[in-house]
Amino acid sequence: MKHEQNAGRRLGLGRNWIGETKQPPAEPLIRVRSGTNVATGRMIGGAHQPRAFVWVDEAANEPKRELVVCPDLEGNWLWENGQATDAEAAFPGNKEVHRLAGKFEYWLKYLKEHWTPDRSQRFFWGRFHDEGVGIARQLQALVIEEAIVRYWRPAQDARSATDREIRL
Repeated sequence: MKHEQNAGRRLGLGRNWIGETKQPPAEPLIRVRSGTNVATGRMIGGAHQPRAFVWVDEAANEPKRELVVCPDLEGNWLWENGQATDAEAAFPGNKEVHRLAGKFEYWLKYLKEHWTPDRSQRFFWGRFHDEGVGIARQLQALVIEEAIVRYWRPAQDARSATDREIRL
Protein backbone atom coordinates (compact mmCIF):
# COMPACT_ATOMS: atom_id res chain seq x y z
CA MET A 1 0.00 0.00 0.00
CA LYS A 2 1.33 3.42 -0.90
CA HIS A 3 0.65 6.71 0.89
CA GLU A 4 1.22 10.20 -0.51
CA GLN A 5 0.69 13.50 1.28
CA ASN A 6 -0.24 16.42 -0.96
CA ALA A 7 -3.51 18.27 -0.50
CA GLY A 8 -4.98 15.18 1.14
CA ARG A 9 -4.09 11.54 1.58
CA ARG A 10 -4.49 9.15 -1.33
CA LEU A 11 -4.54 5.39 -1.00
CA GLY A 12 -3.49 3.14 -3.79
CA LEU A 13 -3.02 -0.52 -4.48
CA GLY A 14 -0.47 -1.22 -7.14
CA ARG A 15 -0.98 1.15 -10.05
CA ASN A 16 -4.68 1.85 -9.65
CA TRP A 17 -5.85 4.56 -7.26
CA ILE A 18 -8.82 3.64 -5.09
CA GLY A 19 -9.81 7.17 -4.23
CA GLU A 20 -8.78 10.44 -2.71
CA THR A 21 -9.72 11.68 0.73
CA LYS A 22 -9.72 15.35 1.54
CA GLN A 23 -9.78 17.00 4.90
CA PRO A 24 -12.82 19.22 5.35
CA PRO A 25 -11.89 22.91 5.49
CA ALA A 26 -11.94 24.44 8.95
CA GLU A 27 -14.80 26.83 9.53
CA PRO A 28 -13.44 30.37 9.84
CA LEU A 29 -13.96 32.26 13.07
CA ILE A 30 -16.36 35.16 12.86
CA ARG A 31 -15.99 38.04 15.32
CA VAL A 32 -18.95 40.26 16.11
CA ARG A 33 -18.97 43.45 18.17
CA SER A 34 -22.02 44.34 20.24
CA GLY A 35 -21.68 47.26 22.60
CA THR A 36 -18.39 46.87 24.43
CA ASN A 37 -18.08 43.11 23.88
CA VAL A 38 -16.53 41.20 21.03
CA ALA A 39 -17.97 37.72 20.59
CA THR A 40 -16.66 34.87 18.48
CA GLY A 41 -18.63 32.27 16.58
CA ARG A 42 -18.57 29.81 13.72
CA MET A 43 -20.87 29.06 10.81
CA ILE A 44 -21.87 25.39 10.69
CA GLY A 45 -22.71 23.72 7.39
CA GLY A 46 -21.47 23.77 3.83
CA ALA A 47 -19.63 26.70 2.31
CA HIS A 48 -22.58 27.58 0.09
CA GLN A 49 -25.34 26.63 2.53
CA PRO A 50 -24.57 27.54 6.13
CA ARG A 51 -27.13 26.00 8.48
CA ALA A 52 -26.42 27.68 11.82
CA PHE A 53 -24.25 30.15 13.68
CA VAL A 54 -22.76 28.91 16.96
CA TRP A 55 -21.29 31.28 19.53
CA VAL A 56 -17.91 30.32 21.00
CA ASP A 57 -17.37 31.40 24.60
CA GLU A 58 -14.09 33.28 24.64
CA ALA A 59 -14.12 35.91 27.37
CA ALA A 60 -10.35 36.27 27.07
CA ASN A 61 -10.73 37.70 23.55
CA GLU A 62 -12.31 40.93 24.75
CA PRO A 63 -10.16 43.82 23.54
CA LYS A 64 -8.72 46.06 26.22
CA ARG A 65 -8.35 49.18 24.04
CA GLU A 66 -11.16 51.58 23.24
CA LEU A 67 -10.91 54.01 20.33
CA VAL A 68 -13.29 56.83 19.50
CA VAL A 69 -13.85 58.18 16.00
CA CYS A 70 -14.88 61.82 16.47
CA PRO A 71 -13.88 64.53 13.99
CA ASP A 72 -12.78 67.96 15.10
CA LEU A 73 -11.84 71.05 13.17
CA GLU A 74 -8.21 70.80 14.27
CA GLY A 75 -7.71 67.81 11.98
CA ASN A 76 -8.08 64.95 14.45
CA TRP A 77 -10.52 62.10 14.01
CA LEU A 78 -9.14 59.27 16.18
CA TRP A 79 -8.98 59.37 19.98
CA GLU A 80 -7.67 56.95 22.59
CA ASN A 81 -7.88 57.58 26.34
CA GLY A 82 -9.07 61.13 25.68
CA GLN A 83 -5.97 61.99 23.63
CA ALA A 84 -5.83 62.57 19.89
CA THR A 85 -3.86 59.95 18.00
CA ASP A 86 -3.42 58.86 14.40
CA ALA A 87 -3.65 55.52 12.63
CA GLU A 88 0.11 55.04 12.34
CA ALA A 89 0.70 55.62 16.04
CA ALA A 90 -2.29 53.53 17.14
CA PHE A 91 -1.60 50.60 14.78
CA PRO A 92 2.01 50.62 13.61
CA GLY A 93 2.61 48.22 10.77
CA ASN A 94 -1.09 47.71 9.94
CA LYS A 95 -1.22 48.82 6.30
CA GLU A 96 -4.97 48.27 5.94
CA VAL A 97 -5.67 50.69 8.79
CA HIS A 98 -3.23 53.21 7.30
CA ARG A 99 -5.06 53.01 3.95
CA LEU A 100 -8.36 53.51 5.71
CA ALA A 101 -6.94 56.64 7.36
CA GLY A 102 -7.01 58.29 3.91
CA LYS A 103 -10.79 57.85 3.80
CA PHE A 104 -11.08 59.43 7.24
CA GLU A 105 -8.93 62.37 6.12
CA TYR A 106 -11.12 62.96 3.07
CA TRP A 107 -14.25 62.69 5.25
CA LEU A 108 -12.83 65.20 7.73
CA LYS A 109 -11.90 67.56 4.89
CA TYR A 110 -15.60 67.75 3.96
CA LEU A 111 -16.45 68.96 7.48
CA LYS A 112 -13.72 71.59 7.44
CA GLU A 113 -14.73 72.93 4.02
CA HIS A 114 -18.53 72.99 4.38
CA TRP A 115 -19.34 73.59 8.05
CA THR A 116 -19.64 77.20 9.23
CA PRO A 117 -20.57 78.26 12.77
CA ASP A 118 -23.31 80.67 11.68
CA ARG A 119 -25.04 78.01 9.54
CA SER A 120 -24.46 74.88 11.62
CA GLN A 121 -28.02 73.58 11.21
CA ARG A 122 -27.73 73.73 7.41
CA PHE A 123 -24.84 71.29 7.33
CA PHE A 124 -25.74 67.81 6.03
CA TRP A 125 -25.19 66.01 9.35
CA GLY A 126 -27.13 62.90 8.37
CA ARG A 127 -25.06 62.27 5.26
CA PHE A 128 -21.85 63.17 7.07
CA HIS A 129 -22.56 60.73 9.91
CA ASP A 130 -23.64 57.95 7.55
CA GLU A 131 -20.29 58.14 5.80
CA GLY A 132 -18.35 58.40 9.07
CA VAL A 133 -20.15 55.44 10.63
CA GLY A 134 -19.48 53.37 7.51
CA ILE A 135 -15.75 54.06 7.66
CA ALA A 136 -15.71 53.49 11.44
CA ARG A 137 -17.30 50.07 10.86
CA GLN A 138 -14.54 49.24 8.41
CA LEU A 139 -11.99 50.27 11.03
CA GLN A 140 -13.74 48.09 13.64
CA ALA A 141 -13.61 45.13 11.28
CA LEU A 142 -9.87 45.59 10.79
CA VAL A 143 -9.00 45.92 14.48
CA ILE A 144 -11.76 43.82 16.09
CA GLU A 145 -9.28 41.65 18.00
CA GLU A 146 -7.28 44.63 19.28
CA ALA A 147 -9.79 47.38 20.07
CA ILE A 148 -13.40 48.44 20.33
CA VAL A 149 -14.27 51.37 18.09
CA ARG A 150 -16.96 53.91 18.97
CA TYR A 151 -18.35 56.77 16.89
CA TRP A 152 -19.16 60.15 18.48
CA ARG A 153 -20.78 63.20 16.97
CA PRO A 154 -18.47 66.22 16.85
CA ALA A 155 -19.06 69.18 19.15
CA GLN A 156 -20.23 71.23 16.14
CA ASP A 157 -23.31 69.00 15.76
CA ALA A 158 -26.12 70.34 17.97
CA ARG A 159 -27.23 66.79 18.80
CA SER A 160 -23.87 65.95 20.37
CA ALA A 161 -24.92 67.52 23.67
CA THR A 162 -27.84 65.12 24.17
CA ASP A 163 -27.01 62.11 21.97
CA ARG A 164 -23.24 61.90 21.61
CA GLU A 165 -22.63 58.32 20.45
CA ILE A 166 -23.94 56.70 17.29
CA ARG A 167 -23.91 52.92 17.59
CA LEU A 168 -21.86 50.98 15.10
